[in-house]
Amino acid sequence: LLHRGRFLMAVLVTRPEDASRRTAARLEALGFEAVPAPLLDLEFTVPEHLIGEASPDGVIITSANGANAVAGHPDLSRLTKLHVWTVGTRTTDAAREIAFGAPVFEEPDAVSLGARLSDAPPQRLLYLAAEQRSGDFSRLAAKHEIDIRVVYRALAKTKFPAEGAAAVSA
Repeated sequence: LLHRGRFLMAVLVTRPEDASRRTAARLEALGFEAVPAPLLDLEFTVPEHLIGEASPDGVIITSANGANAVAGHPDLSRLTKLHVWTVGTRTTDAAREIAFGAPVFEEPDAVSLGARLSDAPPQRLLYLAAEQRSGDFSRLAAKHEIDIRVVYRALAKTKFPAEGAAAVSA
């Protein structure tokens, strides 16, 4: 887009509502025109019981959404007494907000966390996960027993947001 002899770049931000606003604000601070157009809705799908018969040794959280999903859950007070491993500072911050302590490891991505877990002694780990996820900890940290609990999912919106449609048309 050329405006008054200057190239402008508009960025369509399609992340879920809250994340879309945060990302748009960061892009605008960098000088981009950001158009929030969330194409996903998050739905928390927390099971009634997060802890099975055998208590886990620790918890893996790879998204702030995973931490937010279990806020207020009846098993949370038991979980926050366990070690936690996180992916990213936003996830760590969200975990701390619901009373987890400092993570054993905070890594930038699931592959890096899997590599760090591979160096730890075998444990039973509870993974607070999305329904669809990029990291398979059963493979990334194969020596550990990973109990996956799906606590949220992303649902595609059925209609393109009007502001996004107007920006694309322009």
